[in-house]
Amino acid sequence: MERHRDGRAKPTRYVAPPTPGRARQRAFCIGASPVGDDMSELKELLRTAGVAVVGELVQHREKPHPNLYLGSGKVDELKPLLKAADANLVAVDDELTPRQERNLEEALGMPVIDRTAVILDIFAGHGCWVGDPHEGVIVLPAGELLNRYEKLPPPARAPLVG
Repeated sequence: MERHRDGRAKPTRYVAPPTPGRARQRAFCIGASPVGDDMSELKELLRTAGVAVVGELVQHREKPHPNLYLGSGKVDELKPLLKAADANLVAVDDELTPRQERNLEEALGMPVIDRTAVILDIFAGHGCWVGDPHEGVIVLPAGELLNRYEKLPPPARAPLVG
């Protein structure tokens, strides 16, 4: 209760701040590596981008699978883990080929982003100022567009002018 100017008591207008809820984006980190399980750098990049990390899975293999990045058995193992962790995004600790990205998205039924996309998202959120501030605004979208262009299938690509 708070006192009004005329001395009457009235209810306070103070409203408690909302309790922090779940993060909008909840990423499950995956990686394919011959040795080691360290994903701390990818987790830190995701945290900087404002994404909560809800789990991780590493497959030990010499090189990533050309179609799915992980082997098909590991992808089958990953599906229930994603559901249990309530993830709505998969982050890969590597750079994916367009085919790997597309096949993983189809197999898992959710968006898949690679390390490059996370880094570009961080720069987009924080701004990228190189020299003149107005120049930086132009540089970043060009980098994002080039990354998306490189992931297009060959028939959809037009030759770059330049």
